[in-house]
Amino acid sequence: MADNPFNPSSDPRKPGDDAQPPKPEQIWPPPEPKPPRKPAGDEGPVDLTWDDEVEKIDEAIDEIRKINGGEDTDDEISVSPLGVVEDELPDEPVTGGHSPIGHGSSSKSNCRVRPQSAPEIGQLWGSIFFSAEQAAPKAVVVTAARRGDGATQIATSLAIVGAEANRELSICLVDFNIRKPGVANVLGISPNHGLTDVLNGTCSLEAAMHALVLKNGNTLNVLAAGPLAEQPLGMLKSRQVKALLSQLRERFDHTIIDTASANAYPDAQVLGSQVDGALLVVRASETPRETVAEAKKRLDFAGVRCLGLVLNQRSDPIPSLLYRMT
Repeated sequence: MADNPFNPSSDPRKPGDDAQPPKPEQIWPPPEPKPPRKPAGDEGPVDLTWDDEVEKIDEAIDEIRKINGGEDTDDEISVSPLGVVEDELPDEPVTGGHSPIGHGSSSKSNCRVRPQSAPEIGQLWGSIFFSAEQAAPKAVVVTAARRGDGATQIATSLAIVGAEANRELSICLVDFNIRKPGVANVLGISPNHGLTDVLNGTCSLEAAMHALVLKNGNTLNVLAAGPLAEQPLGMLKSRQVKALLSQLRERFDHTIIDTASANAYPDAQVLGSQVDGALLVVRASETPRETVAEAKKRLDFAGVRCLGLVLNQRSDPIPSLLYRMT
């Protein structure tokens, strides 16, 4: 009868032997040894680990940053390239100034679009409002995929650039974000009345409109959000909003409307379906693709015409010289 290897009585070792259990490396079959790395210069590809690849990528990025002029600073990262910055001009009232459409307040602007961002905003304006195939949109909604992506700054910059470009065009910027407004804060204005007052019937559109005189003398009409609404969605779906949008179409060549983020609230869907289209703003390298896809899906579901996607705070790590060489 063959010895049972699992039977202690069949152990051929004698009780007095100092037998030790087998070491892990003596377990059969032994693990296959890893193939040695091939030194650089030998035939065949070099066997690199993931850590080596990451290290090489980091070194390449550092080298590219040095070519571009050094490491990024906190100030450069926190500043939106497509934002609005304050000028050194004081915010003084215009003597004898008046709103082009009525009796609203008028003041000089202490804001301007960043010089390095003005060309990009100008290209964005041209892509939206100049087309040889179709008529220019009269009213456009600007919304973000998520809160903090920079829709308010893009809408404000777009309105300023459009108003500065042509004195003959009447441009209006409306803050329809009646949940968390930000246009008045960006432009540094504090009107007595706003959009919610107009919709509630406590103030006329002429009295609520603010005429902002820009640096080159052109005028940008701004309708701030006004007091926060108790029922924002109900107000947005009211007949007063439809009447106001129709009134803005008649009085202005182009109206730019800032709204709440598309994934957080249905405001962009409600307003976007009543205007000529919407711009979707996303933050480069931060907004997840799934968030952008969900926002676009919401707009499509509501029948909103998406005019384009704005990639805010984009920075190319590859020098422009390499683009010109390829």
